[in-house]
Order: sequence, then C-alpha cells, then structure tokens
Amino acid sequence: MRFERKDLDQAEAFYKQAIEADPKHANILGDYAQLLLATGKKKEGLEKLREGTSLHAGQKENDLSTELAFCWYAHGPAKERPEWLGRLKTMLKDGVRSKGWNLTSNVERAIDNGHPAKNWLGKLATVIANDAKITSLNEWKAWKDAE
Repeated sequence: MRFERKDLDQAEAFYKQAIEADPKHANILGDYAQLLLATGKKKEGLEKLREGTSLHAGQKENDLSTELAFCWYAHGPAKERPEWLGRLKTMLKDGVRSKGWNLTSNVERAIDNGHPAKNWLGKLATVIANDAKITSLNEWKAWKDAE
C-alpha cells in the first residue's frame, strides 16, 4: 500500500506537532521514522529511528521493538543488518509481534533501494504484522544464520 500525498503531508504535520509536544516519546519517533523511511526521506528517517530506538532501549520488548528492528534491517547500514535480523528472530521466537501494523511501504522502499533480501522482506513483514508462521522464514539463509 502506497501513501497518498495528501495523507503524507497531514501525517507528517501531525507527527511534528506530537514530537514538539513530547520529544522523548519513543513510539511517536519510531512511527514518524517509519513514515519518513517509507517515503524516501532516509537521512531524516534514520535520525528519528535512532532517537526512537535510543529512547526505547532497556524497555521490555513489545510491538515497537519489532517495528524499530525491522526498519533498521530494511533501511539501516548493510553491516548492521545481521545484528538487527538476529534481534528480530529472537523477538519473533518469543512471540513479540506488531499485529496489524502495515509495513508494506517500508518493504517496497527497501526493495526500491536495492535491499538484498527482496524476496524475503515481505514475508518477514507478514510474520511481524500478522499471524504468519515464523517457520515460513526457515528456507531463508540469512534467517537461518541469524543469532
């Protein structure tokens, strides 16, 4: 699902207002980062993702944890991808998911940007956001190797 331009402008305005009201809210920063990354604003998106991840650090793993880790895996530096995939694997094995969250635009943007796991990102997003079985990822070499 691609965003419509008018929805993006309004969403971005709302996120900026929310961040101005509460600049230390990890969920708002993480969600805003996902919007920015999905729409190709990678530099700003990674900055907000870093802020949200930092604020969320040390908290109990939850839906935000999987969303942040997915965005780092999909959009972050290539050298860090194995670590983020390993974190995702651990969380998903522990039953931590983000049910109902739509990661489609982030998957599409990552593939457009040349992510090497183009055949697996959508499947990983489906496991994170739906009730897809984690075993559906077992044929993926990077998944098997992830720790």
